[in-house]
Amino acid sequence: MKSREAVLAMLPTVPALPSAGIQFMEATRNPEAKVDDLVRILEYDPSLTSNLLRLVNSPLFAGNRPIHSVREALIRLGFSKVLQLALTAAFAPLGRRPVAGYDLPPGAILRNAIASALAVRELAKAAEVDEGDYIFTAALLHDIGKIVMGAFAAADVGAVAAAAAERNLPFDEAEREVLGIDHAEAGAELLKAWGLPGPIVAAVRWHHDPDRADPVCVGNDLVHLADQLTALVGIGAGVDGLQYRPSGGALSRLNIGPEAVEAAACNVLFQLEDFTMLASGLE
Repeated sequence: MKSREAVLAMLPTVPALPSAGIQFMEATRNPEAKVDDLVRILEYDPSLTSNLLRLVNSPLFAGNRPIHSVREALIRLGFSKVLQLALTAAFAPLGRRPVAGYDLPPGAILRNAIASALAVRELAKAAEVDEGDYIFTAALLHDIGKIVMGAFAAADVGAVAAAAAERNLPFDEAEREVLGIDHAEAGAELLKAWGLPGPIVAAVRWHHDPDRADPVCVGNDLVHLADQLTALVGIGAGVDGLQYRPSGGALSRLNIGPEAVEAAACNVLFQLEDFTMLASGLE
């Protein structure tokens, strides 16, 4: 059976996100960033650029006028939207992997990631907060620890599921008892190793238990609620299903009512199929 140390030892074997995607994310955080600087970063990675242009030229974003270059995409769609699409393109190849340990077929992690990222955007609107692009990124990557543990570390998730069912434990708590680590911590450690910003790492680390974060913050609450929303509507659910404990504190802090959550879920389902189909076709 895998231990915490064995799981963490597998982190270097996980294919990293394209460095251009991470550099682009960092550059957009600079208020003085120029279009030329951002174009230069992405164009050093032809594959990422190609996938990004496929996304921006979909009917969801480009409309009737094709976008021919990264520069044109940045000008027409804005830095924030292009960043979100670039990160989706960067994550897609990894997110398409099957994760047998969690009973997730090919593409399930990607579908859940996109749904969560769309959900966090809708929930932020409902809560009337602007936590910046990092919450979209954190929601997109929130379950990357399942890829670490299920696909690379080959953790005994069956024993975790049995422990959760027999003792009526939240799945992440059962992971910690059986393996010494849960997928949220494994994902956070991976993102830390990749050099992603602290707020993204924290939101991934606490996406099942935002009340334990120090400090407690709205961004973590949004990612937690987005994860809960996608689970409730059955998007990308695996062996863990609904075996998590929702945070009443997160709902209270965000001051979002059930009507707003329901509307967010409807909007996510409306957008999801087209977005997932696009991302699934990326190289």
